[in-house]
Amino acid sequence: MFHLPADLVQSEVRKSREELLGTTTSASLVAALDGRRGRRQMVQQGGALYGHALALAQKTRERISRIDGTHVHGRDDFCAPGRAADMDPLQIIIGISAWEVTGYRAADRLRDEHRINRSPTPTTATRPRCF
Repeated sequence: MFHLPADLVQSEVRKSREELLGTTTSASLVAALDGRRGRRQMVQQGGALYGHALALAQKTRERISRIDGTHVHGRDDFCAPGRAADMDPLQIIIGISAWEVTGYRAADRLRDEHRINRSPTPTTATRPRCF
C-alpha cells in the first residue's frame, strides 16, 4: 500500500504494483511468516512436539486395534531385509480385509462409526483397496 498522494506516484509504478495497493494480506507474505514461526517453534520445542505426536500416534494405534476386524500395521509388516528400510512412525496403516467390503464402504464405516478419516493415497485415490 502506498502512503503517498496518487499524483506523487508515477502511473507506471502504480500499475506495476497494483497487487500491493489493497489492504488484503499477501498470501505469500503470510506463508513466509508462518514458515519462519514454524521453524522457530521446531528449533525451540521440536523434541517435545515430536514426542507428543509419537505418543498420540501410538495411542491412536492402540484404540484402532480394538475395533473388530482391523489390523494396525507396523514396522514388522513392512520393514525387513529386501523390503522397506523403515517407515514413518506417525503414519497409521489399517488393514480391514476381514470386513470384506469395498474401500469406499470401509471409508464410510470408519468415518461414520469411529470418526476416522482416511487419507487418500495414490492407490486409494484411483482404486480403493483393502489389505
